[in-house]
Amino acid sequence: MKASFYIKLFGAFLALIVILLFLITLSLNNFYLSYSEKKESVKIDTILETKIDKFSSYIKFYDNKLVFIESILSKQNNLEEIKHLIEKTIFEDTNILDFKIVGFDSKEFLKIENLQNNENTNKNVRLESLFFEEYFKTLQSLNRYQIYHYCDTKTNQVLNFAIRGTNNFYIFKVDMKNILEDVTNSFSKKIFIKDTKGNFIDNFDLEILNDSEYISKKVYLEDNIYFTFFIKKSVIEDDFIKEYYKYILIATFILASILALIFTSIITKESNKIELENQKLNFDINKTDITLSENQKIMDSYIMFIQIDNDGIILKVSQAFCVFLGFSKSELIGNSYKIFFYKDIQKSFRKAINNQDIKENYKITNLKGKTKASEDFWVDLFIEEYILDDESRVYNIVCQDVTDKKRTYLLYKNLNMKIEEYDAIFENVHSGVALLTLDLKFVKVNNQMSELLGFSKKELLDITPLDIVNKSSRNILKNILDDIKEFTNISKLEHIFIRKDGTAIHLELSLILMLKKQRIIFIINSLEDKRELQEVNANLESTIKSEIEKSKVKDEIHHKEQLKSAKLSYIGILSAGITHEINTPLTYIKGNLELMQYDIEDLPNCPEKQRMLNDSKKIKDGINRIANIVESMREISHSNEETRGDFNIYATLNTALTMAHNRAKHISKIYLNGDLFSIDNINNDKFSFYSFIQKQRVEQIWIIIINNALDELIKIEDYEKRELKIDIFEEENFIVVKFKDNAKGLSQEIMKKLFEPFTSSKESGGMGIGLSIAKKIVEEHKGSINAYNENGAVFEVRLKKYKEEENI
Repeated sequence: MKASFYIKLFGAFLALIVILLFLITLSLNNFYLSYSEKKESVKIDTILETKIDKFSSYIKFYDNKLVFIESILSKQNNLEEIKHLIEKTIFEDTNILDFKIVGFDSKEFLKIENLQNNENTNKNVRLESLFFEEYFKTLQSLNRYQIYHYCDTKTNQVLNFAIRGTNNFYIFKVDMKNILEDVTNSFSKKIFIKDTKGNFIDNFDLEILNDSEYISKKVYLEDNIYFTFFIKKSVIEDDFIKEYYKYILIATFILASILALIFTSIITKESNKIELENQKLNFDINKTDITLSENQKIMDSYIMFIQIDNDGIILKVSQAFCVFLGFSKSELIGNSYKIFFYKDIQKSFRKAINNQDIKENYKITNLKGKTKASEDFWVDLFIEEYILDDESRVYNIVCQDVTDKKRTYLLYKNLNMKIEEYDAIFENVHSGVALLTLDLKFVKVNNQMSELLGFSKKELLDITPLDIVNKSSRNILKNILDDIKEFTNISKLEHIFIRKDGTAIHLELSLILMLKKQRIIFIINSLEDKRELQEVNANLESTIKSEIEKSKVKDEIHHKEQLKSAKLSYIGILSAGITHEINTPLTYIKGNLELMQYDIEDLPNCPEKQRMLNDSKKIKDGINRIANIVESMREISHSNEETRGDFNIYATLNTALTMAHNRAKHISKIYLNGDLFSIDNINNDKFSFYSFIQKQRVEQIWIIIINNALDELIKIEDYEKRELKIDIFEEENFIVVKFKDNAKGLSQEIMKKLFEPFTSSKESGGMGIGLSIAKKIVEEHKGSINAYNENGAVFEVRLKKYKEEENI
């Protein structure tokens, strides 16, 4: 079958050549010379272009090889695997002399020479830096995946191929000698090639070239890298052809037969060669499948990848992503991706397509999710939409972990916020505060320090603490500052400082050595208020002691059965004499205690700080108790000479709640006629309930009841569970004000004598006269007050409605 085919093919070639020779013979007499010249010119151009194409194909082959190598090696991290891969794949080509990987910082971190070219080459090649090489500047300017060619400085026939990869430069050196020899000798027509430095291959002498006899063409690899190809023009002997063309035709006919036979043989060989190549191709395909399978395993182990369908169901997931999330593949495949991502990433992708005309892929940055262990993570997603053969849509998603980067950003943001908070506290604290170096130089001072000493901040930064005390005290202060390095904390030393204007000022000095012992905190406070307070406290203590002695004498005189009235009488007499004197120092005590608490809270956490806070709380409780006693005494002795008038009871409730707001806001929510009371949103005309009353006295009723309710509500641990409801409404001829809290309510024992003087259920103690005063005021207004339990304590006050005719 094949033999018959080859005979027919031979006959076809022979017939074709005979026909062509016959046609050539007919036109040879008139056009042979012109035709031959054109044909020869085309032939020479074809040969030259073929040579150039062959040379370019070699260059392109190595370019593609370099791109392929970069795509594989950029994903590898193991240096030994990289070396093995290079030796097995790259150095199969003996034209490649060496291979190296260079970092963006110009340093080589891998360089391997081809042992097939030099068996004595040492594998441990010394690594160098390319920073001073001229071509490295060009490498740095390359775009990602751009290839650059440059010649070796040592020899003219070596060409370097370099590519800028994702993380490094990849470079191999190719010996062009064999390639150029193959290009020059692959045709019978001799080709001469001149390299980039003007030297001819095979040491051809440049001087024998005549421009009129040769055709040349440059092949550029880079702007300054090119090879020049030369081919000699053919000379057609016109006279010889005219004289011997008959013999030529006969020879050509014979040659045609030979050519037909040769072509037939060539085709036969090529056919056999194609069969062999097909077999080799099948082998290469199998080998590629194995390599692809290995690459897929690597991707599955190291790349976080998922594939979801149009409904968000996971179709594929890599092992790397399963390990990152803490799930197994069986737990993820078939479930929605929303078990670890809450954002609708498909919706975001479609929206981006509509808004930005994205057709293939999309990126979502800083997407938050949770692992199986409920730990937060952040990733960047690279989404690609893919349409299957059945026209269904799937989304291929590659995830990049940015959790550490996100957490670092949040930590940095919180740190800046903390610094701003600390600076605000530092500048607004009531004490003068400064930071000292260990050599006693001010590095930072606050406004209060500047105000106390009269120096500007800039002036203080140019002096030391020893410059602002008198000469006699400098050694003492120097010793104190030296001792702080051992004791770390020295508090409340009284010292005399010199202000800028030269006046002396008594200040309280505290020193704290910071944890790393690189700075000293220098704190000063004024002693003027403290000295005045000490004098007031001494007077107050003497007055109270004197009055207590008088009270004891009176208590012994009065009969036991008249004890209650004696107490009331005594309080009335006592309040008339000492109310003013107690209130005056009490104001100083409260103010200085609040300042002292701010100072204590600014101190570092330590047992002493906690003890000082507990002590200050006890002092505050004692002060509040004194204030309540004084106010109670004032009410008992209060005259009834206040002028009455028609006032809105709703407005008096707003006034009482405003007075109690500073305390109430920390204890409980208060509702007035169903609305949450807010001091910033008061409208006294919202409701009108008028009664003929003494305004201040009625407001005192509300304050007493509200404070009693707050005392009980504070015992409930959860603030959100505390509430006090105040409702005001009319009922027949009365205005009813109802106070209802959700505390534990009133015990039966307390209920029986609730409105009697000196009756109290408070654990912290109290005079127990608040409600008796409230009842007295209500009865003076011809009203009533009652108390009962209803899921908590309820106090109900009734006052008569205002009628104009009754008060004419």
